[in-house]
Amino acid sequence: MFRATLTLTASLAIATLAGSCSTALPPVARPENDPRGGAVRASDRSARGATTAGDEAHLARLPAGVAFETTLGEYFTLFRTTGADRSRAHNVELAAGLLDGAVIFPGETFSFNAIVGARSRSAGFRKAHVIKEGELTDDWGGGTCQVASTLHAAALFAGLEMVEHSPHSRPSTYIELGFDATVVWPSVDLKIRNPFDFPVVVHTVVSDGTLTVTVEGDHRVRDVRVTTAVLARRHWEQRVVDDPALPKGTREVTQLGGPGYTIRRTRTIADASGARTESQTVHYPPTDRIVHVGRQ
Repeated sequence: MFRATLTLTASLAIATLAGSCSTALPPVARPENDPRGGAVRASDRSARGATTAGDEAHLARLPAGVAFETTLGEYFTLFRTTGADRSRAHNVELAAGLLDGAVIFPGETFSFNAIVGARSRSAGFRKAHVIKEGELTDDWGGGTCQVASTLHAAALFAGLEMVEHSPHSRPSTYIELGFDATVVWPSVDLKIRNPFDFPVVVHTVVSDGTLTVTVEGDHRVRDVRVTTAVLARRHWEQRVVDDPALPKGTREVTQLGGPGYTIRRTRTIADASGARTESQTVHYPPTDRIVHVGRQ
């Protein structure tokens, strides 16, 4: 049986380039020169240097007298910002800005859709690539799932609880298998619960094609270790579509095929009460190779 593993922890620095971070996993079909991100070492906010204007606005939204001095979990992903990806980059920055400063109080469940809202033209979003039923198409708010995925990964390392989470129907190019999260307004949500006795805050930074999501709190009470194991790999199939718009005999590949995976993600959480393990099996169906053929 094919098997590969990837282990990340919340307390250790992980390689920042995809080529280094994903060598334990099989290659996934993705655009050339589109590296993924990874976990970032937990550290105190006081070690980060001067407070920016964005941080001041972020801190102004926090409850009075509450300290958010420690990074509980942090994750970053990369995205393209030029050419055909400009609209998608705009959506990533817009959604990240709406998410920045969100506070999750003790015992409270956070809803991504409730915070970010409708991905519509009136809300400032643009049309960009989204995944629908395993295929790439354009729709409002394309790129928002990258923000949700990066938050999901940061929350995993922070020791927060996943209340509602759905993976994509195909592997994402910007994040490792098992860490992605799909969101669709208003039906598919990412919901996260704060199990601690102190509030936590979500902080986002977008800079030069890098999205960083940080979960901060009063102090660290959990050590988190995440391991993913690839249990199975399935080959893609070819789908031929008759296209009356193409001349007879013409063949046009409109989507490249990609393998499917079954993975198991295991999270080990250690705190004062001991250690416990959570496991989730995630299925990514293969992506069909689609060929349009002119029959007339």
